[in-house]
Amino acid sequence: LDKDNNTPLHLASWQGATEIVGILLGEGANVNQRNQAGDSPLDIAVSRGHVNLTKTLLQHGACPNCPNEQKNTALHHAAWHGAVDEVKVLLDNGANSSLRDMTGFSPLDIAALRADANVVKALLERGAVVDLASDQHNTALHYAAWVGGSDKIVKALLERGASTSLRNSDGATPLDVAILGGNGDVAKSLLQHGAPVNLANKDGDTPLHLAIFERQDHIFADL
Repeated sequence: LDKDNNTPLHLASWQGATEIVGILLGEGANVNQRNQAGDSPLDIAVSRGHVNLTKTLLQHGACPNCPNEQKNTALHHAAWHGAVDEVKVLLDNGANSSLRDMTGFSPLDIAALRADANVVKALLERGAVVDLASDQHNTALHYAAWVGGSDKIVKALLERGASTSLRNSDGATPLDVAILGGNGDVAKSLLQHGAPVNLANKDGDTPLHLAIFERQDHIFADL
């Protein structure tokens, strides 16, 4: 072990050294051993974008759903790094897309926050729960509405049945969040999909109030 408790398998996974990984596994290396940060060789391979190595580790019994110290699984790592090929491989090998990390994020939440349409699509196509709520009761649609930047993500979530009326712990709907984030295109898409315009948040403000307060005239006109 090095000073960070990395094994030779961790280090070989970092380098993407598939042949060396095969030798180490053949000699009985523990495929699920964790380093000081709680990361497995699989977590490292996924984060580094080594898709063939990811497959090799999974074939040798790597656990796709075992979390690190922050409750991140390999699928969380893949979502954070935009590793769409690794996302697909993990999901095809039993990764659970509903597990949440220490902050309450699912892999779908992370992809929405990163405005990564490819990862969002891969997760949805493989059964990710579209309205899974975080600790603050935000869904992926809330996060996509806040970040903006990719109307494709909002439309993909809506096409998969994402609810436009779910409210977070502040009582805000995705439409409220889009207005607060100044994302007019997202607000328009939400309205076209039947987003409620009269639901008030915990402060008693409706989307119309928020559009006025935020001086979002382009959104105000749509309301």
